[in-house]
Amino acid sequence: MRLRFNFLDGHINEVDSTDTVLVSSVFAQFPDVNPPDHIHIILDPTKVHGEPEMVWITGHVAGSDTVSVERAQEDTTARLHPHDTLWVHGVVASDFEEITGPQGPVGPEGPAGPDFRYVHQQSTPESMWTINHNLNGFPNVTVVDSADEVVEGQVFYQNNNTIRLEFRGAFSGKAYLS
Repeated sequence: MRLRFNFLDGHINEVDSTDTVLVSSVFAQFPDVNPPDHIHIILDPTKVHGEPEMVWITGHVAGSDTVSVERAQEDTTARLHPHDTLWVHGVVASDFEEITGPQGPVGPEGPAGPDFRYVHQQSTPESMWTINHNLNGFPNVTVVDSADEVVEGQVFYQNNNTIRLEFRGAFSGKAYLS
């Protein structure tokens, strides 16, 4: 069973890729650990000296600064870690799998959504356009002039089905609502 203990961190003495004992003064704060229990720690989580390595503390006596570990857990690789390499105890990917469980089957396809599109043609040049779109919502608005250039303006939602657009000058064009 995975044990969790206060999200501690510290630094280890140098270890090579085959060492199974780590030394850090902060380990003294961990409780007794005996198989099948274990505590996850990540060596070099910030990639200062290379890729991070996940190890499981599988043996520890409370108050001791040494721990016995299983190296290269959760698809990581055992490697050399120089003196003063950072380690952290915190949340890892498998914690989320433990909480959420396996993914269930894909459900049936839902019904098609409403056609939430409307194009308004403004034939008469105006500086204020009122658009009755009947989309029953508050759509996004993109306005172009008669040369298909995007025009900035202010959008005022009158209600679920009507908007008012105000511009600095009069022009004709289109409003695309979605």
